[in-house]
Amino acid sequence: MNPRARFGSEEALVVLQKCSSFKELKQVHGRIIRFGLTYDQLLMRKLIQLSSSYGKLSYATLVFDQLHAPDTFTWNVMIRAYTVGGSRKMALLLFRALHLTSSHTLL
Repeated sequence: MNPRARFGSEEALVVLQKCSSFKELKQVHGRIIRFGLTYDQLLMRKLIQLSSSYGKLSYATLVFDQLHAPDTFTWNVMIRAYTVGGSRKMALLLFRALHLTSSHTLL
């Protein structure tokens, strides 16, 4: 990919979806940070999802923890990552933390 080419949210998502290794994923994450795209919840959810699919729950957690105000969908992606990754206790703790945040209302 041409380093001078425009790199916005749409391009980042396309590149993320083409990642075939965790190493590539980390490189794309670096570009997302450099281009100031960490505000994009869809990109962050995809990073969390792909990190956990490579068995890298600690990296997924790092991405989640760096978000200023994750939306409900992003919380759910992280909870699911813990559940699928075998960390059910962490999933439950995160679910409880979601309940405690005032910005998220659950029906």
